[in-house]
Amino acid sequence: MSNVKLYTKKYLTLVFLLIAILSIYIYIVYSNYTNNKELLLDSTRQSQIKLVKAYKSKIDEKLLQKKRIIKATANYIKKKDRIKDYLLIKETLALAIRNGDFRSVYIGYFDDYFITGINWIAPSWYKVTKRQWYKQVENTKSIVVTKPYLDSDLDSNVISIATPLFKDDKLYAVLSSDIKIDDFRHDILSLMPLKEGFAFMMTKSGDVVLRPKKFSFNIDEQFLKSISKEFSINDSGVKTYKIEDENYIFTYDSLENSDWVFITVLSEKKIFEKIDSSLFRNLLIAAILMSIGIIAALYLSNIQRKLLRNKNLLELFAKSSSWGVLMTDKEGKVVFVNKFYEKIFSLANKSLYEKNILEIPHKIGNTYYFENDTHFFTQAKNNPIKISTYKVGNENIFNFQVTPLLKANRYFEGIIVTVNDITNERLIEKNKQKQEKIFIQNSKMIALGEMVSAISHQWKQPLSSLLLLLNNIDEKIQEKDFEDINEYILRSRKNIELMSETMDAFRSFYKEQIEVKEFDLVQIINEIINISSALIKMNSISINFYYNSSYEYKVHGYPTYLKQVLINLISNSKDALVEKINSSDFDEAKISIYLEKHDYNIILRFQDNANGVDSSKVSDIFTSAYTTKGEKGTGTGLHLCKLLIEEKMKGKIFLESNKNPTSFVIELKESK
Repeated sequence: MSNVKLYTKKYLTLVFLLIAILSIYIYIVYSNYTNNKELLLDSTRQSQIKLVKAYKSKIDEKLLQKKRIIKATANYIKKKDRIKDYLLIKETLALAIRNGDFRSVYIGYFDDYFITGINWIAPSWYKVTKRQWYKQVENTKSIVVTKPYLDSDLDSNVISIATPLFKDDKLYAVLSSDIKIDDFRHDILSLMPLKEGFAFMMTKSGDVVLRPKKFSFNIDEQFLKSISKEFSINDSGVKTYKIEDENYIFTYDSLENSDWVFITVLSEKKIFEKIDSSLFRNLLIAAILMSIGIIAALYLSNIQRKLLRNKNLLELFAKSSSWGVLMTDKEGKVVFVNKFYEKIFSLANKSLYEKNILEIPHKIGNTYYFENDTHFFTQAKNNPIKISTYKVGNENIFNFQVTPLLKANRYFEGIIVTVNDITNERLIEKNKQKQEKIFIQNSKMIALGEMVSAISHQWKQPLSSLLLLLNNIDEKIQEKDFEDINEYILRSRKNIELMSETMDAFRSFYKEQIEVKEFDLVQIINEIINISSALIKMNSISINFYYNSSYEYKVHGYPTYLKQVLINLISNSKDALVEKINSSDFDEAKISIYLEKHDYNIILRFQDNANGVDSSKVSDIFTSAYTTKGEKGTGTGLHLCKLLIEEKMKGKIFLESNKNPTSFVIELKESK
């Protein structure tokens, strides 16, 4: 009777402790929930700031490309006589339309004389000097991006990029281009595929420039005017507004050389959905665990009473509900097995004791393990100093460890087998690999953007050359002078072949590489240099590649990943060199790539002569938080390079010198 009271007291104490522990757990969960809400909100704000800056940078680059085309066209036209060179001016305007993907490009003079690159005749009432684009340039005396307005030709809303032309320091003409607002919306929205919330652009005076087809809530003109005043105080920032009884986070940043503001909007309710769901799940788990714990405590207490009457040893293992345990003597007879072990292998209890372990079927589902000569007991007995570990199971994966029991560390006395479920660990590892794959793919999309930009510059020269050659051929045919036509055709073919080679390199990069293969580093590096050279040279930067042509530089790996790394390094160097060129009298900007062999390794050394890496940040350059591009950076470039080289290519990447020159080294195993 006293034993019954003792067990009852132990049971009640166990239940009380379980309730106390779970109560503390619930308190900790709720406290963490409150703290995590604040941390999540702050983290989201910081994330939105980075996101806005990244997208704003893309929009700035998009507009900057078009501004460059307009400026270059204006510089060319201002040297021409509008009467004598009328057809040449018109053809130049048409070429600008194609290069910049404009709806129209035209020039208006101070006396309302007008030339356009499209087949449109201005009506008699159309006065150039009265148009919005002309007046805005006349006021600012600089290149402008207008607010949306109704175009008289298209009968639809457009925006214009316009630049002044001066003669003797006086404005005598304005060159302008039209972009349909619907086309511009499509282009810009393709740059910023937001997973959560939405984005729009407006002027600092509160006029909406670009917006989704509809907002998630009603925004009236008065509200936009009020927030535009707050946004005009600082060029960028984060504000929270309450709209329709719900808080929304507005993150904004001003575009360069414009009064436009790019804004993203995110609902706080959406942010907290996951953490609220997590709180409910944790509380539900706590309630379930409490119920299971009470039942399990009663059940284990009953089992314990029976086991204690037979062997004190069983007390060490019987309570385990997460580890399967089995023990044998030196002959292989089972002396102890717990319930979790029986459950894992679908074994009937009571029938196992005194049974030889070699006769016990270890079955999970329809699969049997450890039969015949491969049985773990036989292996442990033959090699008693070795601890063996196996992975068993299909849907659920278990870690199965066999430890020999030795007397005086010499004499075999049996084995102890422990089994625990590692399914969750495997799932966590798979999820990590999945996230890593998404990260690499997203970064690849960024690299593709870099390549598209480079290709657009790479094609400009052969396209212009091709146009001139075709004009020459046309003139020769009209003059019936066929002497040089074959040469012109040959040169045209060479230009087309150059463009085709560029596209082949781009297609090779875009193709998914799922298998390890042998490839030539020289070929890969030349492909990337070929694509990037036009954009590099446009910024007055030279790029040189040095290697010993008598050697072969072949490795095993994923060529696409190496291309991605090279694009990242070239992009970082280009941006750093452009920054140095713009901030100082510096005209020898250069990027150098060296290939060397050392023992069985191939060394790729990548150098530039920009401002280098701050010594205090050298240890952080390969972390996900570090960026070489200041506020415009996303902090994924060098972190991705390290992941691809060391995890995927099984090589090494490190910073050899942080300045004079800045030098990165990549080591890869030579293909045998």
